Amino acid sequence: MSTESASVRVPWLAFRAGMQDTPEAKVAALRQPILLIRGKRDTIAPRSWLEELRRCGRDVQIAEVPKAAHTVDFAAPEQTAALVKAFLDADAGRDR
Repeated sequence: MSTESASVRVPWLAFRAGMQDTPEAKVAALRQPILLIRGKRDTIAPRSWLEELRRCGRDVQIAEVPKAAHTVDFAAPEQTAALVKAFLDADAGRDR
């Protein structure tokens, strides 16, 4: 495969896979608590979509990182890690 055709094919395959993905169904199928984290400046995954995902699941929490965009785990790793740690600590203390 030439470099030129690979440069078109790889993004197309990623796009096609993304269009076939159904996060709503995946969230609905999970029985574990879920933490959704987004940057407040994220235009790819808006808050309204995360609210929709929350309604699909049983125990879904949403956290937002101020001043971060879509790649919140890269843009604000310390804040993201703190949110995950707090979520896991709270879950560890819960009765099921």
